[in-house]
Amino acid sequence: MGRFIGLGIIGALMLSAEIHPARASENLLRNGSFEHESTNAVFTEARHWKYADPDPHGDYWGSASRENWRAVDGEFIGSVRGLWADRGNCGGVWQEVKAEPGAIYRFSGWFFCDPEWMARTQEIIIEFWDAAHTNLIASERRDIGGCDADWTELSVEAATPENAAWVRVVINVAETGAAGSLQFDNLALIKNNPHTEARP
Repeated sequence: MGRFIGLGIIGALMLSAEIHPARASENLLRNGSFEHESTNAVFTEARHWKYADPDPHGDYWGSASRENWRAVDGEFIGSVRGLWADRGNCGGVWQEVKAEPGAIYRFSGWFFCDPEWMARTQEIIIEFWDAAHTNLIASERRDIGGCDADWTELSVEAATPENAAWVRVVINVAETGAAGSLQFDNLALIKNNPHTEARP
């Protein structure tokens, strides 16, 4: 009798798991590990991190580039290089997705700084924009630091303000030194809804 009761409990648990499957947090960023190059096959450009490749919801500027120097996972990373790259003294990347009212967004990534690297400004940012992309409604930022010994994970979190239609993640670097680079990998944007209870 006990054997059948035990089987019944196991069956009920399996049925419950099928009805309420575990849901892993979805990364809203595309190509967050920079593994996929741009559609025009330029090695140093990453798909979804270049404007109009394939849509207008991501881009890079200045000395930012895709490289294969070292990676947390896979082979490729994103980077902002020093003056040696001859692309100016600033750089960065951004990507955006539609914002959901009431949601809390967490932007995270892994960062590594060469020992000789210097920059007056280096930060990760979450920005919220209106539907026309003309009004920056709110932003939250965090300095990138403590990454000169090993890969370090950093994150910033913010709640969607009223009238926000887009949430954008940014890595912004300015006033770099001559040598080295800031490197980043496995970027992720995770959405949490505070009004939804997590299932046990």
